[in-house]
Amino acid sequence: MALALPLHPVPMPYSVFADPVFVVTLGVLGMVGGTLAGLLGIGGGLLLVPPLTFFLAQYGTPTAHVVHASVATSLAVILFTSLSSMRAHHKRASQ
Repeated sequence: MALALPLHPVPMPYSVFADPVFVVTLGVLGMVGGTLAGLLGIGGGLLLVPPLTFFLAQYGTPTAHVVHASVATSLAVILFTSLSSMRAHHKRASQ
């Protein structure tokens, strides 16, 4: 059974990005995840998805969208990281 996503954004009680605790929490999560990924090679999805799922659920994201939003956020981060890595490898090989 497929879930139908609404065509318009679901209204939130307030903007989570206006909450400094949420922004700092995401920043700390990103720094810890990035450090562990860089030092140990642990994937971002393993580190980011569970805490993102918890925090998005706490801040009012509809239950049907919490895991999808967490995985999509993790994949977006991985996309930018892999593009940066690809560019660096391409630059080294061309010299």
